[in-house]
Amino acid sequence: MSLVEDGTLSLTAPIDTYMPEFGALKIDGQGASRAPTLTEVLSHRAGFYSQKRKMTPQQSSYIRNFRLTLKAAVDGIAAQPLLAEPGTEYAYSGARYCVAGRVAEVASEKSFEQLLQARLAGPLKLRRTTFFPDSGEANIAAGGTLMNGNGRPNAATPHLTKSELRLPLIGGSLYSTAQDTARFAMAVAAHGRLDSVRIMKPGTWQKWTSRPYSDGGYGYGWGLLVRNRKIVQVSHTGALAASRSSLVVNLEDGTFGVVHYTVVMGRPGGRSAEPGGQINKALGVAIRQLAQR
Repeated sequence: MSLVEDGTLSLTAPIDTYMPEFGALKIDGQGASRAPTLTEVLSHRAGFYSQKRKMTPQQSSYIRNFRLTLKAAVDGIAAQPLLAEPGTEYAYSGARYCVAGRVAEVASEKSFEQLLQARLAGPLKLRRTTFFPDSGEANIAAGGTLMNGNGRPNAATPHLTKSELRLPLIGGSLYSTAQDTARFAMAVAAHGRLDSVRIMKPGTWQKWTSRPYSDGGYGYGWGLLVRNRKIVQVSHTGALAASRSSLVVNLEDGTFGVVHYTVVMGRPGGRSAEPGGQINKALGVAIRQLAQR
């Protein structure tokens, strides 16, 4: 959104404006009518394949192989068939986050990590927020995998690839602390400002937290809670390997909640044994109770 604010990106221009390879997208073997806009990409209506539906191994590799560069991953995504015409159907897609990040890279001529640090982490003083933690850093949670009764770090955790880590998985592999994420949440609650630092103008913030489509609860990268036609809360959850996160921000009074945690995979019952649903529900209850004080 800061790139939109300074004119580097447009929310309404088809993304092949920046990346011509998206001008030849196909659906069922036929050419798509057009490339998606950045608004459609950010709101999961671009038509890209979804991990919520069945993915091919190749499609999965573009959002799970951390030895790829973002360019290589997005080049692969561009060659995959669309699920639907851009703008016509909601389908949650991790691939679209990568596309949005790569569009930002191409338009700005900077890596996404550079953009992250210059536009967000630096101004908000996020000291330990990055896609590429130092390979010698020991204080990073990795979660676990239980195999034959023995526990070990979850091998799918990005930083465990060490010097081979190349992919900033835009929607899933950001490393941060609860303290850093809380500072980000405070800036969200304060309309893009923290202390004396403003990361976006009020009008840009208003757009960022708005509802681009009336038939759904997803916006420009946010899950939205709408009450009486007013957006009262933005939120998102995350799950990658054995790492989990939840972020909720109440826009009416500025209360927020941040939870980062890891799990042990391979327990009896699989994912159903994880506490994610209970944690997200409890976090929502806590935010509502704080808002009533």
